[in-house]
Amino acid sequence: MEIDREPSPPPCGLCRGCWRCRRSLTPHVERQDVAALVVQPVAVMVVVAAVVFVAAAVVVTAVVVVAAAVVVTAVVVVAAALEVSHSFSQQQARG
Repeated sequence: MEIDREPSPPPCGLCRGCWRCRRSLTPHVERQDVAALVVQPVAVMVVVAAVVFVAAAVVVTAVVVVAAAVVVTAVVVVAAALEVSHSFSQQQARG
């Protein structure tokens, strides 16, 4: 009595279904395998692009906020210096 064993997979490792259904290795590629080969890298690229886009947006926002804070601080410092200078010159004029 012969034991029915599953054959070992092909050595190339490229075909995921042929050795189970015992079909020839050429040119058997299932549609879902082709879709997986195309969709998975595209999905990875989309996720990477989204992460890069969000990171760039965060960096740009941080730069804009820091630049605005620097400008506002400079304006306040200059305005305060002008006010002090004006007040000092009025006191000098009064005598």
